[in-house]
Parts: sequence; C-alpha cells; structure tokens
Amino acid sequence: MVWVAWLVGGVTDSALTCAEDEPPVIDDTPRIVLVAGDFRPEVTTTVLWLVDNFDDMDIRCVRLQPFEVRGGIVVSSEVIIPLPEAEQYRLSVQRKRREVIETQTAKAKAGRLVPRLLEAGALRIGDTLYFKRTAVPVEVVPRWSKEEPLYRAELATADGTRTLRWTDPETGESELVSPSLLAARFLWRFEQRSGPVSSAGINGMIYWTTDGEETLRQLAAEHGLLDSPRRVDTTL
Repeated sequence: MVWVAWLVGGVTDSALTCAEDEPPVIDDTPRIVLVAGDFRPEVTTTVLWLVDNFDDMDIRCVRLQPFEVRGGIVVSSEVIIPLPEAEQYRLSVQRKRREVIETQTAKAKAGRLVPRLLEAGALRIGDTLYFKRTAVPVEVVPRWSKEEPLYRAELATADGTRTLRWTDPETGESELVSPSLLAARFLWRFEQRSGPVSSAGINGMIYWTTDGEETLRQLAAEHGLLDSPRRVDTTL
C-alpha cells in the first residue's frame, strides 16, 4: 500500500530568519510525497517519468521501515526518489531554466519600452541616444563625449528589437541593431565581458540614455511606464 501526502504551501526557510513582526513567506508550490514500505516498479517508473518531464513538479518517494528496538518501534525513513545526487542536478537545471526564462522575459519587456516611450511622447523617431557615460571607463580611447560618434545612435524605428541605427566610425557603415546587442558590443570592447559577444543577460534600457545620464529605463519610470517599482539602477 502506498500512502499519498499532497502538500500545498508551507513556510519557506526565509521565514525562519524574519523578524517577529514580519509575516512568514508562504510557498504555494504543490508537493507530493508517496510513502510506503516498498514501491512496485510501475510506481517508481511513473514517478521518474513525472520528474523528468515536469520541471516544476516536486514529487518524491519515501520508504518507511519499522524496527523494534528495546520493546519500542522505531521507523526509518529513506528518500529513494529522487536520489540526493539526482535532486541536486534537477534543482540546478530548474534554476538555470528559470534564469533563462527571466532573462528572456526581461529582454522582451525592455524591447517593448521603446514603442511605449514613443506613444507617451518621451521619445521621437530620429532622436539621438547616447551610450551611458558612466559605463565607459575613463581610460578608454576615444573618451566619451556627446560629439563622439562611437557612443551615439539614432532611434530609427519602433518595429521589432532592432530599433537603433548605429554608424561604425571606423568603416562608415550603418546598421539597425538592438539596444542590448549594441551595449554588449561596447562592454566587450571595454573588456568588461568575455567570450562570444551576446546580448544575453544585458538590458539595453539601462545603457542607452537621452543625454548620457538618464537611462531609458529611468525615463520610462518617470512616465509611469514600468509594470512595477524597481531598484535604482546602479550599474557601472
């Protein structure tokens, strides 16, 4: 016989360290615990399939074995699925997937800020945007200035993600590029990032500004365009 415990909610570890006057943080993630003296193969096979195919499902098998010790009964519990090694791997995979999803979501929201800023009248097609002054190291040549074409881009369109027209001062060639990818190129140029140039994890809205100081994200906040309050940008 297999006993099933369906758990919904619980107090997270953070609640253990909160102040007495703070409410505990409740975790509403469903958890399923199967408890038995032993498990038939069809049960363990089904559980393993669920674990492999549903990342957000927390399901485990716990084997209970009673022992008689000095006239009393002692029950030993052992988690047989998932194994500790497999559980650590599963959690790391879940964490990585969440990070990827959060990054993609943040980039998608950032991309939508440009048309919303245009609709609010905060920006206009043809405006000149400047790479954030404080993001350029002082030892970099050419040094940052509003007149330096390297750090300037034109807001060319609100369609898609390639909203900036940037002209390479060395070749004179212009291209449409996303704010995040262009910011990534500068960060690699400044040797602040390594590896293949990629916009992954980079939000162009905190690197492109209206005057070298005020970022597009800050501009959006001033116009009430952000979905929720965010921390003050202290990047670089």
